[in-house]
Amino acid sequence: MNPTGQPFGAPPSVAPRNEQVGLAAILMMVAAGLALAYGLFSLVSAATGVGSDPDTALAFVKDPALKEKMRELFAKSGGGSRVVGMIWPLIMVAANAFIIFASLKMKNFESYNLAMAAAVMSVIPCCFNSCCCITSMPVGIFALVLLMKPEVKASFTS
Repeated sequence: MNPTGQPFGAPPSVAPRNEQVGLAAILMMVAAGLALAYGLFSLVSAATGVGSDPDTALAFVKDPALKEKMRELFAKSGGGSRVVGMIWPLIMVAANAFIIFASLKMKNFESYNLAMAAAVMSVIPCCFNSCCCITSMPVGIFALVLLMKPEVKASFTS
């Protein structure tokens, strides 16, 4: 008697773990890691005020009248606030840390909803991935296509 109900020689009907999901999760972690590093660099730059000195920023302007006009505009704008300059990098760091966490869950087939959220967040070009959208968008689309397959969705535990 055949306990699986399958013809002899056929594989059992257990939903296989898709290796492509693991690949997509790793690629999402790499892209989010790059964006996280960029976000941390931006956060440190904003916190220390690197790049907020007008003389450093205007070092390559040759025309003295234009340089003076740009200094006046910089002084009128207040030079930018360090706290305000730190808000967006903090959001980027938090979002990419979440993408890495959710990608780990995706790699282990643990949480379908977190995996979908991470894939959607990695597709958003300017919101959470900054200059790394060149790598994160294709990877996020690849992950979304995989996650929409019924057999992949069925292989997640929750």
